[in-house]
Amino acid sequence: MRYGAFINSVIRFLILALVVFWIVRTMNRLIAKKESEEADTEPKRQCTFCMTEINQDAIRCPACTSILDLAEER
Repeated sequence: MRYGAFINSVIRFLILALVVFWIVRTMNRLIAKKESEEADTEPKRQCTFCMTEINQDAIRCPACTSILDLAEER
């Protein structure tokens, strides 16, 4: 029985899995950081019906789905 080759394969798999995990985790953190920076720079306003903070260019409120009149707010 070749138990040395099996142990070697298990160790190589664990090292590869750890490296892939670190890469994916780093990419997720970078994407989340970029999205949070973009979200901070977007102009916001409040929905007149439910007072939820929404994007300036929104036509519908994502929380209450009411149609917003853009002419009266600008």
